[in-house]
Amino acid sequence: ARRMLHLQMRAPQKVYTGLAVHDAEKGKIVTGYEVSAVVMSGGAEAVETYISSGMWKGKAGSFGIQDDSHLGIRVISGEKDNVTGMPMVLLERLLSLLGFRRGGSDISGDGSPVGRSVTGREGGSQ
Repeated sequence: ARRMLHLQMRAPQKVYTGLAVHDAEKGKIVTGYEVSAVVMSGGAEAVETYISSGMWKGKAGSFGIQDDSHLGIRVISGEKDNVTGMPMVLLERLLSLLGFRRGGSDISGDGSPVGRSVTGREGGSQ
């Protein structure tokens, strides 16, 4: 964990999260992914404090942005929820492509198929 954290402090790190949503009634699947970039600015002493806390255990990349009190982690591009869990902006885009609506209006806001790297296909196989 210590080595991993020191390596990650050298440059921004990209976090990729992919989703697939299947509409069983229509037999349609839409997929997409989000990319966020994070940086750590804490330094060597911060890494030691974080390691001693045990918060790194069970974390992808040995850190959790949501429990950062030492490492100075911040999102510099993309959505924070992509780093902490479910990428809600992407999920809303995918649901919109399947025709799901929130409050009677299109989830995307303007009715257009929005979002980067979002694909759809018919059926359950590629």
